[in-house]
Amino acid sequence: MALPALALGRPETANAPGVGLTRWQVGSAATATAFTGDGEHAAFGFVDGSVRLVMLNSYDTRRMIGEPIHNGAVRMLTPGDGGEVASLGADGRAVMIDGGGFAAELYEPRAEGQGALALDGAAGRFAVATSTGTWLLDATGREIAQFQGHTVSALALSPDAQTIAIGEVNSVLLWRPRSYLSTQRLYCSAVHDLIWSTDGSRLAARSEATTTCWQFAGQGNFVEMTLLGRAARLSWSNSGKYLIGNGETGLLCWQSDDKPNSLCWKAPARLAPMSGSQVSALACHPYHALVAVAYDNGCVLLAELRDGGGRMVRHASGTTTRALAWSPDGTRLAAAGEKDVAIFDFRELEEGWS
Repeated sequence: MALPALALGRPETANAPGVGLTRWQVGSAATATAFTGDGEHAAFGFVDGSVRLVMLNSYDTRRMIGEPIHNGAVRMLTPGDGGEVASLGADGRAVMIDGGGFAAELYEPRAEGQGALALDGAAGRFAVATSTGTWLLDATGREIAQFQGHTVSALALSPDAQTIAIGEVNSVLLWRPRSYLSTQRLYCSAVHDLIWSTDGSRLAARSEATTTCWQFAGQGNFVEMTLLGRAARLSWSNSGKYLIGNGETGLLCWQSDDKPNSLCWKAPARLAPMSGSQVSALACHPYHALVAVAYDNGCVLLAELRDGGGRMVRHASGTTTRALAWSPDGTRLAAAGEKDVAIFDFRELEEGWS
């Protein structure tokens, strides 16, 4: 049964002209955010296990409804291919939720110790990793393929859903369920995070000490580069030309070399420094060379990847923003925080972005 509607979001003045802001004060800390694949709803996941939805593009935009989904905190949210969002909880279940709040099981633990540890989605498919293997599922939870017998530390499904990157203790395994080149191993120690570029030609991995990037050229061929600098979070720009990570007090921006046929990367530029504060979340814009970055003091700003210019959209609020997500069309930004959640509306500025 759906929870009662929460207090209506309060329209506020953002710290940048032309930017709309609606904020909800919540009684449970938010842990994750995402938009449905069609961009009609924003979703927020919370420590109490609920996933709460906001309908966009309607008179009811300020109304947030919630549904208790998980027994434990929501670990992550990922968009579906249409009007859904998938949720992964601390209870090891993966659940598909539509815009009306209806929830259906995507993955349920088959046995003790087989709870889902990681989830990723693309092109109407979902990859779910457990302590004993990885499953490729369709949007109804039907099993397409499975790969057993490995311990997973990170997971990333390529944009075309043809390749699953699986982080292990000392390597990254590329699993291609429908290819003659079914598996391929890339060596990289202690992988904590994996992320594909939007065109699927590059894969970045984050470990405790290094950031590694592989560029693929078909038929299993690739070039590996170890990038200078260490980051705790990664995000690809829309073009795949920039890889963004968080440094100690700001962002690291790695840029691929512009020279013809060059596979080199430049030393990272430092963007959006903020003395005394650490980056808590980041998200690259889906169409422009922009990144949204949040800090542990509540500040949210936009940084230009080409020239490093910044635009503050929210000043310090005193609470940490834990997650950021852009809508599919790039006109809205959702921010999930410890004491509030917010949606920034950039539709008035969209035409002026380059």
